[in-house]
Amino acid sequence: MARRLILVTAVVLALLNWAIPPALAAERMPDGVTIAAHVDFATGGLWSSSGAVADEGTVVPLSQRFGSPFPPSPQWTAHEELLFTGQAGSFTIRQQVLLIDLGPTLTVGTSHWVVESGTGEYAGIHGHGTGTVTIRWDAGTLDQTLSGEVNFPAT
Repeated sequence: MARRLILVTAVVLALLNWAIPPALAAERMPDGVTIAAHVDFATGGLWSSSGAVADEGTVVPLSQRFGSPFPPSPQWTAHEELLFTGQAGSFTIRQQVLLIDLGPTLTVGTSHWVVESGTGEYAGIHGHGTGTVTIRWDAGTLDQTLSGEVNFPAT
């Protein structure tokens, strides 16, 4: 009986080893990350992060598309690609944001994001998560917090 259990265990481990693609096997386990961005419409954006990515730098939009339902409503969407450049390299995040105007000077929203690519120490990074957005139109500022998980290729 013990011999059979050992044989079954060996077969299962061999199948698992064969079934896991080498690219996945070569990655580290996902780790949590939080990114805080503050954008002043007049001067630009800054970000800082903690967790798996501990860095800070500038953030700029690479592309932005906005949409709203017809007839117009206080709810609208934004699709963005954002470039985060820090001391360790840069990474690009693509996000979709659902925004709601709470009044003439305040818009809030939630987002879903994925990491598209990275350079420097961020080369090969993968990740995803959710976020919150607050836009204060009277102050000309946007504050966003992104939370999720990222993983890097094994070193």
